[in-house]
Amino acid sequence: MPRDDVLFGPKPVFVRWTRDAAREAPGILRAMEAFEPVDLPAARACAEWLRTRALAEPAESATRLLLQHGALLGFYALANGHAELARGDRKRLGLHFVTQPAVILTQIARAAAAPEAGGLLMLHAVGTARRAAQLSAATVFALDPHDEATAAMWREKYGFRESERPAPGRPEALKRLWVPLTTT
Repeated sequence: MPRDDVLFGPKPVFVRWTRDAAREAPGILRAMEAFEPVDLPAARACAEWLRTRALAEPAESATRLLLQHGALLGFYALANGHAELARGDRKRLGLHFVTQPAVILTQIARAAAAPEAGGLLMLHAVGTARRAAQLSAATVFALDPHDEATAAMWREKYGFRESERPAPGRPEALKRLWVPLTTT
């Protein structure tokens, strides 16, 4: 675990949020308590998840926090899963199977006072997903949008496409969104 002067210094730093990190760096807990996400339902839901479930055992997602100047600028969480791609999408990407291995962006939120953090969070998440894909052969980066407004943002800003189905076990949810990991 980096020292507090690194965690809360002038340069942005990413920290893997674990039970050990919570014990070793109590300043992070204070930063989490002060964290105010963007005022959108999806961001508020992510912040609630961070405070109440991010350290649950067994871990269902790996969380990374973005810290700077004593503040939590944002966070994201990743897990492994899959996305079902349409025939045309698979053909375009040279993929054979409908079900493709994926790195899933399970949570992401930035502080309302840190608009620049959104891009940095996304770049770091995609970079981490690409490293994970080298170890586990994931072909896509995917997420499950909170609501239609959030889905539209992901499609318009980052070029995400709809999968064939929603997340497993959530038939009423919006369709899972994805982009290829090779060109994200």
